[in-house]
Amino acid sequence: MKFALNGALTIGTLDGANVEIRDAVGAENFFLFDSPSPRSGAEACRLQPLGLVPGNPDLKAVIDAVAGGTFSPEEPRLFQPVIDASSTAATPTCSRRLRRLRGRAGAVSQAWVDYERWTRMAS
Repeated sequence: MKFALNGALTIGTLDGANVEIRDAVGAENFFLFDSPSPRSGAEACRLQPLGLVPGNPDLKAVIDAVAGGTFSPEEPRLFQPVIDASSTAATPTCSRRLRRLRGRAGAVSQAWVDYERWTRMAS
């Protein structure tokens, strides 16, 4: 919410504080990437085997980046607990949400390169 108050644009789902953020900034200034769910993202992604990684290149790329130390080059195993947890915590719901998020990222990129539009959306 603090980022939105300072002009940051949000890409997200309609759950939690995102509902209030979207109401406050207007739907045209919010990048929605998934339909509302009766359960939160954490609940929707609860404990099922991660057999989907090989069939989902986007999810595999995320897991590989985290496991490879991309986000923690000074301490490459920092996020190993996340990798260990992901071996039992992803479901097809998480996989679909990741695909939708990546699909929506194109709209964010288009807005970003249009300086006037981005500035207007962030005002």
